Amino acid sequence: MKKADKLKLNLYFDPIRRGQELIDLDIAIKAQAEALEDIRIRKLPPDDDATISRVYRFYTLNYDADTRILTSFILNEKKVTKARREAVFLLTRHMVLISAP
Repeated sequence: MKKADKLKLNLYFDPIRRGQELIDLDIAIKAQAEALEDIRIRKLPPDDDATISRVYRFYTLNYDADTRILTSFILNEKKVTKARREAVFLLTRHMVLISAP
């Protein structure tokens, strides 16, 4: 057997997986909003910028630059729309094997 020079990609629509990913997305968005509201009410300074962008990725945060106290947060609709759109397909890849005659 020889390996082919090209990598083959297959794109599959998985409605069950998509449904679960959309539910998980809604849960993540709600959990992030609740955590941010708690931080805002208790006037706690958020973590460093790298952690903020990773943990609260669906929100745009506004905070006082001097004290780093969270003043407001807004849902970033573009990121949510992109995440919903990407939850549709499952991409798989494999090498095509060619049999020697």
